[in-house]
Amino acid sequence: MTKRKVLIIISAAVVVLLAVLVVHRLLVARHRREFAATGLQVKMLDRGPVTLLVKSSGTLNPVVLVDVGTQVSGILLHLYVDYNTPVKKGQTLAELDPTLFLSQLHQDEAALTSAQTNLAIARKSDQRLAGLLPSGFVAQSDVDTADDTLAAAEAQVQT
Repeated sequence: MTKRKVLIIISAAVVVLLAVLVVHRLLVARHRREFAATGLQVKMLDRGPVTLLVKSSGTLNPVVLVDVGTQVSGILLHLYVDYNTPVKKGQTLAELDPTLFLSQLHQDEAALTSAQTNLAIARKSDQRLAGLLPSGFVAQSDVDTADDTLAAAEAQVQT
């Protein structure tokens, strides 16, 4: 082969190689633009901690759903748990304001004291009338009324 033919072949090979490189660069640039549009990030490979990120959409449902009920109501003073907080048997979930309960307790104590006083009065009245009945100073109906009042006062103290 002549020098000229060799030079033409080498020139053609260089042109083809340059054309392949240009096409390759264009395809890589296009691929990078498409990849960047997905929002994914590309980083150089290196050593470091591995982290896991999970994203999801939709509704989360609990594995176990337990209804927690109460027989009292009132204003919450402290709330120790939140929605979807795992709880254990016997754990305190909330604390009610004791003001209403203490007020009711004081009212009930006052009512008990009043009932005990009425019982003492009814006992004295019953004893007095029962002592006067044999001498005829009171009627039997008054004694019966005193007995009924005493029984009602005893029942009032029991409740």
